[in-house]
Amino acid sequence: MMGRLWMAVPMIGLTALSPAAVLFGSLVKDGNTGLDGSSLIAYSNADDDWMLVARPSGQSTLEHAVVRPASGWLGDSSDYRWIGAESVRGNPGQDLPGDYVYLLQIALPGSFDPSTQLAKIQGRFASDNVGYLFLKAYSLAGSGYAGSLLNNSGASPSTAGAWTAFDLTLAPSQLSGSAGNYSVDLYFVVNNAGTANSNVGLLVDFTDARIQSIPSEPVPEPATLALGAGALAAALARRRRRA
Repeated sequence: MMGRLWMAVPMIGLTALSPAAVLFGSLVKDGNTGLDGSSLIAYSNADDDWMLVARPSGQSTLEHAVVRPASGWLGDSSDYRWIGAESVRGNPGQDLPGDYVYLLQIALPGSFDPSTQLAKIQGRFASDNVGYLFLKAYSLAGSGYAGSLLNNSGASPSTAGAWTAFDLTLAPSQLSGSAGNYSVDLYFVVNNAGTANSNVGLLVDFTDARIQSIPSEPVPEPATLALGAGALAAALARRRRRA
């Protein structure tokens, strides 16, 4: 299984903004897997917002297709559907063992200024098997998924049968691009465990995306400054008298 994985570079990321990038203001709904705007994508059709940027060699079927939930997976809703590595989902599936890396690029507004603003993203995900969440760059099994922000290995009853929540406040170092063209590169690495072919799936539901101002340090009022200066002068006078 390990020979099939793409892991020559420990941490991998993109530098250019994809034409398929989802606008930050439309992330809730439009960024969800299996959704185009506010419309569900038909089964076996591709969700082109999500790009499969790495997969086990030999896996050549439609890698970001909208698929029907397999046995034990969370159900679909009017807000999301699963995406997977086959154009038709069966149970058991025929996806090769190894790591599947899905990328969603999120375009921040051109006016976004990381020195004065924060971008916050909240949501939840499920996967089959364990999924690892990364920002800006990702790593694979050979590196122990180093740098992942969280994973859903502890989900109960299973990683595919329960949601795992995420709450991201993005630091400037976690953004891609430059002034006027910042983006968030959100990676989910889904590991298809074992040595036999089986189902691979990813389900993502964004619940909130907002930009807020960074609180500035309070500036003392003139009266406060005067009181502080007076106290300092009194303390100096007492020290001189004692000397």
